[in-house]
Amino acid sequence: MKWENTLMAYEKDIKSRGFWDGVKAHTSFMKPLHRYEGFLEVF
Repeated sequence: MKWENTLMAYEKDIKSRGFWDGVKAHTSFMKPLHRYEGFLEVF
């Protein structure tokens, strides 16, 4: 299986984000909080 446009973040990545990053992530025109973006393949 392969998923395109996958967003990923570890717990430490999310905890290190600031208040405004959280506000931006909760608006309808922005992507959720993430650090990595790309493809996910499961074999």
